[in-house]
Amino acid sequence: MVAQRTSNKSTRIFIWILALAFLAWTFYQNRKPHTEAGRLEYRMVTGEKDGSFQVIMLETADRFTVLDSLYRDIFTDNGEEVVTRPEQLQLLEHYKNIQYRAGVNVTEKNRKVMYRTSRELFNQLKFNEPLQVEVNRKVTDSLNRIIR
Repeated sequence: MVAQRTSNKSTRIFIWILALAFLAWTFYQNRKPHTEAGRLEYRMVTGEKDGSFQVIMLETADRFTVLDSLYRDIFTDNGEEVVTRPEQLQLLEHYKNIQYRAGVNVTEKNRKVMYRTSRELFNQLKFNEPLQVEVNRKVTDSLNRIIR
């Protein structure tokens, strides 16, 4: 009788440990970054001005549009960088909460997703090239890095 109680108690402890390990593994899997492949559809710079969200600049593969007339001369012919550090500082003079966003057509899931990213990654994104990115699962709509 005593051996059976010890066996049942050991079995219950083992099941609890197994359940906790499974929950911890599931939590970790849902939090670690994952990769997605696709093509860049658009990229844009947004900001908040006078309490409203505004698109400042929008670029697609065949069009480059600056929607704020104050910055039309600033965003012309930047070379490799679309938004340089000095340009970002000029934007911060008139806008709060500047965000860099990229629209990606994810090929494996056949869906379009918009990601937030840093200015540095934003400048590295290229049109008409295969794109593989690491997506942050903690902040579901942000990119960690470009893989290729």
